[in-house]
Amino acid sequence: MGACGDINRNVMASPAPYSPVSRPEYKIAQDLAKDIGDLLAPQSGAYYDVWLDGEQVLTVEKPEVVEARNDNRFGTNYVGSPEPIYGTQFLPRKFKVGVTVPGDNHIDFLTNDVGICVIMKNGEHVGYNVYAGGGMGRSHRNDDTFARLATPLGYVDKADIFYAVKAICVAQRDYGRRDDRKQSRLKYLIHEWGIEKFKAVTEQYMGKQFGALRDLPPFEMPTYHGWNDQGDGKMWYGVHVVNGRLRGDAKKALRAVIERYELPVRLTANQDLLLTDIDPAWMADITATLTAGGVEVRISNLPHSAD
Repeated sequence: MGACGDINRNVMASPAPYSPVSRPEYKIAQDLAKDIGDLLAPQSGAYYDVWLDGEQVLTVEKPEVVEARNDNRFGTNYVGSPEPIYGTQFLPRKFKVGVTVPGDNHIDFLTNDVGICVIMKNGEHVGYNVYAGGGMGRSHRNDDTFARLATPLGYVDKADIFYAVKAICVAQRDYGRRDDRKQSRLKYLIHEWGIEKFKAVTEQYMGKQFGALRDLPPFEMPTYHGWNDQGDGKMWYGVHVVNGRLRGDAKKALRAVIERYELPVRLTANQDLLLTDIDPAWMADITATLTAGGVEVRISNLPHSAD
């Protein structure tokens, strides 16, 4: 959606299909990614309405998402506009959000304009660490452009996350540069202002202050390759797809097992595939079919060196 538009792009989240019972933080991150996508979606139907056989396919938004979008207590909205967040001019440039869980940096979440990490306490979901100003883009031979990791803003309770994301987006909308598209991403605004000034402006739009960041374990970059236990009696299998391209016998083998067992499929940030909800009784047949098709069957989550 909005592939070249100055709006929020598709929100990324760690795709691992763990059971909400065994690893609830993954489902929380995935649900939040969808909700933020709804929150910052352009309200003009031309951007995202999908028609199928004359029947409109709608996304049902949560009431709290609609409430946060329309809330104008702190001057975030264009009153009377069909685009309460974006107005008539939208954002200075594209806007990206990534949501992850402690320890899992599969999506490289600090390379987004907004990076969010789910915070759990004693098994209960309490809130999020929030970071802002990441981005990997730069222009060749232009030293004023650079890659940048997002800077910590702080912690918010779970009830405040929509307002925090909206406030960051609105600060970029109102103060991001519009005279030079090579300098218009959020990372350049934060680089120019410094994080303390940006944080203060964001807190005005949010109506609250960020708390201190919660402690996190070290992050790793899991690939999700091979067989993995979902935690609900089912397995998932991570298929490595070289350069995101499937051809020939490998493509036929994957189609065969997906259709045979009606497997849900997820995409990863590395253009790989996750075949999910696999009954352990099917594993031998799936392994044999994929092996015969030339798909490398990998053992998952073995330690490996940085090399």
